[in-house]
Amino acid sequence: MYSRYAIVRNVADENYLWQNEAQARTELDKIFAEAKRKRDELWSQRQAFLASLYRARQQKGLSQSGLAKKVGTTQSVISRIEAGKGNPGLNMLMKIAKALNANLMLE
Repeated sequence: MYSRYAIVRNVADENYLWQNEAQARTELDKIFAEAKRKRDELWSQRQAFLASLYRARQQKGLSQSGLAKKVGTTQSVISRIEAGKGNPGLNMLMKIAKALNANLMLE
């Protein structure tokens, strides 16, 4: 059987836990909001890069097949990269930049 002190103490402990849970949720909400902001920023930068890649290819008058031939890959690889479905490595990006006579800037 609990004494009055034990019951009061258990209620106080439970209130403390609820306060800590609320604080933890607030902190997690802040962390998730910041992560979402960074993800959105990276997505925006990726989309801008893909658009500049497409424009550079168009300005050079190259088809995807033509660029692929200069780079030493296939048209489908170029297509996937431009569509944002590919994940080109640095070496591939450097080859594409060279084929387009463009500078590759990484930040």
